[in-house]
Amino acid sequence: MKFKIFVIFCSLSFVSTAQNANEYRTWTKVSVGLKPAKDHKLVVSGMYRTNSGDGFNRFITAAQLSKKPSKNLKYASELRHYLVFDDRGSNTGIRHRARLRLTIQRRYKTATGEFFMRYGVQHREVITGSGLRRTDFRVRSSYAYNIKNFKWDPQFNVEYIGNAGDVFDKSIRAGVSTDHKLLSGKVDLGYFYEHNPQLLDSDCHTVSVGFKF
Repeated sequence: MKFKIFVIFCSLSFVSTAQNANEYRTWTKVSVGLKPAKDHKLVVSGMYRTNSGDGFNRFITAAQLSKKPSKNLKYASELRHYLVFDDRGSNTGIRHRARLRLTIQRRYKTATGEFFMRYGVQHREVITGSGLRRTDFRVRSSYAYNIKNFKWDPQFNVEYIGNAGDVFDKSIRAGVSTDHKLLSGKVDLGYFYEHNPQLLDSDCHTVSVGFKF
């Protein structure tokens, strides 16, 4: 009963914020996981993201290497390459970006699920076209709730993202996701709401769909 009340509360919160939203996004992703060593995992992925606001659609390729020295601790590094499709104004074309992210995650087992804390730092470089290089710090807390006899267990996430060079350039994300085994892989479904507390009309809603091999 408590879980149902929590889900209803989250749904009402998302609907109320959607009335003021000025941006909607869709993220699709396909990834393949490999095990190059016992405690290491390599994930190679391709992502396509659409944007209804001021941002541009983009295609992203990524490679993430992670290591788990213990059951409750994980280190990861990820390298991404962005193709940004600039289709506005007189100077249109494809812009290139690159991003490196380093993270550390701690897992805590609870009676009804698992709680995770992840800390990360990332740096983005502009390869071609206009734009600014930037460095961000990220802190995310997640709770994976286990439901008996249910195959789509939810995970609730809250994340803070802050720019190291601009105290006003920051955002907070809150969302829910789930996954389920399908065929020889796993399908992921998710949603999150993002807001910059320093700006008005900065609401953003993102729906994500992914498949892991």
